[in-house]
Amino acid sequence: MTEADIHDEGRRLLQDAFSRGRAIGRADWRRIRATVLKNWILDATNRSFDERRWGVETFTQFLGLFPDVVRVDSSVHPPMVELLSEEEELPAEGLPTPETAEQLSRFDQIRRDLWIAVLDFSSGLTYVMDADGEAIGVRDSNDPRPHLPTIDREVWSKWRQAFYQAQLPRTPDRWVPALQGWLSEGLPSASLPAPLRGQWNGELKRDVFQRLRTWFDQQGLPVPETAIVTITPDQASSTPDVRRLREFAHQTIEGMTRAELEMLQLPLNAVLRAQRDRRVGE
Repeated sequence: MTEADIHDEGRRLLQDAFSRGRAIGRADWRRIRATVLKNWILDATNRSFDERRWGVETFTQFLGLFPDVVRVDSSVHPPMVELLSEEEELPAEGLPTPETAEQLSRFDQIRRDLWIAVLDFSSGLTYVMDADGEAIGVRDSNDPRPHLPTIDREVWSKWRQAFYQAQLPRTPDRWVPALQGWLSEGLPSASLPAPLRGQWNGELKRDVFQRLRTWFDQQGLPVPETAIVTITPDQASSTPDVRRLREFAHQTIEGMTRAELEMLQLPLNAVLRAQRDRRVGE
């Protein structure tokens, strides 16, 4: 492969990464943190991407090889990378809508209006699809527009019961009372231990998606590409609850003594991520 071919390969990797940002609906898809951009390139290359292939040591140096494609803002850390090339040069197709519920990843979220339309069985509203493809709640149950498949209380109970039956044999004894209380008392998912909460939310997402897919099939319509919103790891780490936890952790660490700091145990993935971000910023 010639030097020109290698340069074109790098240019294509960058453009494809920005194209992913556009496809998942990021409003700021033309301006992305360097750490996120590199992660997307690593994902696209099955983690085989290596800056040394282009004769440089850091990702920032790699970006510097393409001044006609990106502009790097190193005044912030990690640096921000802005796409300079024309939008028409990027692939137009978006990410495929999952064909089955099992194909949903933990970063896939169902569009909020559709999510509410399926799960809001207690408000008395009827959810219909308007002319713009949005799910809206109306008081008239005879509204002629297509009615979305809102569950009833019986279906809700069946979903919870099925989750309970599947999890009970594999749940540690110390978590069983919380799981039982969640079911018998109709408690919210926040009452579950964190691992079970994540599993329940994943199951619920798959159940809702399958119900929507069946409904769209019955209507003779494809599932809209916008029905699934993919949240990147970077976005997931910026939700309000995560920010509050991070602020609390910072405040706690600032008040710790040397002895307490020496006892502090940090997740290996977090340590490696911090080291990676520092290298990207070099």
